[in-house]
Amino acid sequence: MPYDSIEDLVGQVSRFLEPGLARGDVAMIVVESGKTAVFRKVFGARVEVAAMEEVAPNPGRLISLWHDFLEGTSAPGDSVWGVGEPVYPGRRPAELAEAQIHERLLDRAFVGTRYRLMTACPYDTGQLAPDVIEEMERSHSFILEDGMTRENTHFRPDGAVLAGDLPVPPIPEDWFTPFTAIGLAEMRRDLAEQARDLGVQTERIPDLLLAVNEIATNSVLYAGGGTLGVWPDDGHMICEVRDRGYIRDDLVGRRRPPADQERGRGIWLANQVSDLLQIRTAPSGTRVRIMFDCLAAA
Repeated sequence: MPYDSIEDLVGQVSRFLEPGLARGDVAMIVVESGKTAVFRKVFGARVEVAAMEEVAPNPGRLISLWHDFLEGTSAPGDSVWGVGEPVYPGRRPAELAEAQIHERLLDRAFVGTRYRLMTACPYDTGQLAPDVIEEMERSHSFILEDGMTRENTHFRPDGAVLAGDLPVPPIPEDWFTPFTAIGLAEMRRDLAEQARDLGVQTERIPDLLLAVNEIATNSVLYAGGGTLGVWPDDGHMICEVRDRGYIRDDLVGRRRPPADQERGRGIWLANQVSDLLQIRTAPSGTRVRIMFDCLAAA
């Protein structure tokens, strides 16, 4: 849903949602915080409105957010309507990359489930960079513009969504410390000490340890172990786990695991407590980079 002003956006969202609202369907709008007031004024209690920065600052949480909304508001066969704006002006490059991956995965997320989610993804064509708009066209099969839906001839489905690479870390390769099953406890102790030395807020250290431990445990289970690198970056603490495993499920860690599922919850848990989680995987190995916005002010 390309738009060039808040008036344009409100008009397009209204036209998109009105058929469902007229039938009594439920809907949710999740946009950047500066837009929530106008949508609450327009739709009142008919539509749930939330700020993206509050409910899903980490784009890896968004599919679980939609799942929870669907589960709490709909019965099998119901149509539920959604407007989600994970790609908005002001996102940091790393966040933007993960928001774009989310956009590519959303169509797949509910295939084979009992849910029917009709979604539109707004893009601010006046403020987003040209390459972001180009990626929008490659990742969406339909374009909704001026109340009309047209098939997108630039759409390019990509089966390897988590392929590619991450920016080169600012630390030497030999600063990545190996770990195995017998070294996980020592890894956690060293990580806690590094976090304190870097000035991580005390209340965030348990979340940091939980996220890194879950990812490292997965490396032990599926790849026999891996390496961990840690560095500060502009107010953030970055932890990167590397191993020789290969993740075949592009949606790993994004869908909420069933309550009775005993294993396979680690990446999902790490997504819930971290401010950003990035996965890049190939047959040669996997990198998981975890960001915490938790360094105390100097």
